[in-house]
Amino acid sequence: MLEHNEKLRNDPNFDPSFRQLADMREVSEILVSTSLIKRTAQDQFFTPGARRAFIAKDGAIFGMARMYALHAESLGQVIEVFAIEGRPKLGWVCSGSSRRTGRAESYCNSERIQVLSNQ
Repeated sequence: MLEHNEKLRNDPNFDPSFRQLADMREVSEILVSTSLIKRTAQDQFFTPGARRAFIAKDGAIFGMARMYALHAESLGQVIEVFAIEGRPKLGWVCSGSSRRTGRAESYCNSERIQVLSNQ
């Protein structure tokens, strides 16, 4: 988790206003402590208000993602966690208005969404 955050933070193509979709449906076990989840959630580099969605299918993984989201939301992050089997619908993370222009935009038809997946 920390490694991934550092990689994003140092990527010259990363824009902190990007939307994020993290697909955790293939995660089979949790190997991190709750204190690491909290610490990682407080290490935010996304623009407050940028929509981020986490997808999980297992109850424990869903709970871990929700814990992360609750800690990050206290810093202005907007994170929804979805329990989904099969192909996710991207409506929530892809819709909304741009913080830069104020116009409604579809983010999934552009490079403005970062998709994380093990698949």
